[in-house]
Amino acid sequence: MSRKTQQGAAERSDAVPGTRPGPVTRLRAQPGFRAAAVVFVLTVVLGAGGPAAYAFWSQSTAVTITGSTVPPLTPVPTGASCVNGWLTGRIVLPAMRTADPEARYILTFTSKRLNAPMSYALPQSIGSDGSVQPIEIGGLVAALGSTEGQKVAVNVTVKTAILKSPRDTVTRVTAGDLLFPSSEAAPLAMNYSTTERYEVPSMFCAR
Repeated sequence: MSRKTQQGAAERSDAVPGTRPGPVTRLRAQPGFRAAAVVFVLTVVLGAGGPAAYAFWSQSTAVTITGSTVPPLTPVPTGASCVNGWLTGRIVLPAMRTADPEARYILTFTSKRLNAPMSYALPQSIGSDGSVQPIEIGGLVAALGSTEGQKVAVNVTVKTAILKSPRDTVTRVTAGDLLFPSSEAAPLAMNYSTTERYEVPSMFCAR
């Protein structure tokens, strides 16, 4: 009997009669099993190490992000004018097409009858005709007081700004309430007076 025959007989003699090799035994007997097993183990090891390596990289890598804030647009409201009507004068304000939606008109009144300038913030949607009657602004007439028929000069300047506390109504403001104020447009000249007998106030554009 040859050596190969003897080896085959020995292997057959070790097998239990009536049984077949198990799936693992049959898999191991397939060509290339060892190489495939090595690749599988490496895949599992590398796959498990990926998240850990990413976490380590995330903790040890610093990222610096820099940026700048663009200031809101508060253009100088050029083109404001004073127009006289039958009962009073009014200030016509130019449309602010390029201004920030939160921008407000700032009207400042100065006169020798005022202890200090008085400023008011007006929303962009001040009216359908884009104008305001100074005589109707609350607190202004009371501050100007009675003139007993005498005309008193009042100058009005217009600029735009953002309010620290936005309001959608006409609001008395100070310089500390304003953010990003624009330069003032050329002043508009008006005359204020009250009648001698009944002290009815009026304010017209100076001519």
